[in-house]
Amino acid sequence: YPALAGDHVDVGAFSASAAVTYTRTPEGEANPESPIQLLVYAGNERHASIPEVPTFKELGYDFSFCFGMWYFAPKGTPQEAIDGFAEMVAKALETKSMQTFLAKNAMEQDYLNSSGLGEELDDLWTRVEPVAKRAKKK
Repeated sequence: YPALAGDHVDVGAFSASAAVTYTRTPEGEANPESPIQLLVYAGNERHASIPEVPTFKELGYDFSFCFGMWYFAPKGTPQEAIDGFAEMVAKALETKSMQTFLAKNAMEQDYLNSSGLGEELDDLWTRVEPVAKRAKKK
C-alpha cells in the first residue's frame, strides 16, 4: 500500500479486506480521500463490500484468484493434532462472533479441510504457473 499510495508503483494487488481498509470509511462508504482507486476484483463474483468493482471475468478475462488464509503444520505433525486444529477452526467459523468479524473485515468464509485445501492449491498452481513462467522471462 505505501508504494502505491506514494506513487512509486502503478498498480498493486490486495485482499478484499485490505482494499476495504484502504478505500472505505469506517461506515463502509467510499472514502473520497483515499489515494488509490480499485480497478478490478479477482473473485468469481463481485464482493459485497465493494459491489461497484467489476470482476476480471466481467471485463472479459478468464481469471480469478483468492487471497486465502491457509494454515500449515510442520512435516511429521501427528494427524491427531492436525485433525484437532481443523475441528477447532471449523467450530470457530460457525460462531456468531466469527461471522460478525468476517463480515466487518470484508472476509468470506470458505473452509477447506486438508484434502480440500490440497485440491485448491493444485488448482491454484495450475492457474498461476503459466503466468509465473511468463513473468520470469521478462
